[in-house]
Amino acid sequence: MKRYELRKEDTKQRIDALEKRRDDLYDQMGKMEDEVADMCEESIEKQRKLIHFKKQGDILDSYMKFLENQLVVDALQEQSYSVENFDMSEKDRLMVILRNGEDILFDWYVQKRRKVMNLIILNPCIKF
Repeated sequence: MKRYELRKEDTKQRIDALEKRRDDLYDQMGKMEDEVADMCEESIEKQRKLIHFKKQGDILDSYMKFLENQLVVDALQEQSYSVENFDMSEKDRLMVILRNGEDILFDWYVQKRRKVMNLIILNPCIKF
């Protein structure tokens, strides 16, 4: 009987130790799940902020493009150059010229465009 009692006690101690270890592992797993959930919430919040910043940047970019177009149009009107004759594909180059304050280069561009427009009006058969 003594042997049975020793085995029973030994088995009980092993079960208790394994149960304690299992509970510790489940506790660690629970903590890790909480950390992952917190990280997911933080990630979602950062994604919302990212989207908000992108929207603000897009709005400012659109407004900046509008102001750039307005600057080019105003500069052309200042030179009494018809906006209808202006090729908007050259707007970027003119923006750099205007931002650098190179009015002489801008004047040269307008004069050159006027000459081309006059040639087209006078000789409509010429292809450029």
